[in-house]
Amino acid sequence: MTRHSSLFVSAFILALAACASYSGHGNFKKMMERQVGKSTDDYYAMRNRDRVLFVSEQKLPNGNVEEEFRMGRGPTCRVFFEINNDAQKIVGWRYIGTENDCAFPP
Repeated sequence: MTRHSSLFVSAFILALAACASYSGHGNFKKMMERQVGKSTDDYYAMRNRDRVLFVSEQKLPNGNVEEEFRMGRGPTCRVFFEINNDAQKIVGWRYIGTENDCAFPP
C-alpha cells in the first residue's frame, strides 16, 4: 500500500467515525437537551411548536407537570417534558422508545 493510499484510508475511517458520532438518535438527544431551561412561552421550544403532537399531561409528586408528546421518526417514541409552572421553565425531559424511532431527522 502506498503512502497516499494509507492517508486516504485513514481519512476515510476518520470521516466514518465523525458521521457515526452524529447519529439520528444522538441528534435527537441533543435537540431534546437543548429544550431544558427554555421558557414555557418560548415560541421555539418544541412543546410550543409541535402542539399537534401533544398526548397528555400529568401532575408530578414534586408539583411540576409532565407533558407527553409523540416525537422522533417512529411510532413508539414518546418525549416527556417536565415543566416547573412557578418558574415557567422546562426543567427536564425523558423519552421512551427505541433508538431508531427516537431519532432526527424524521
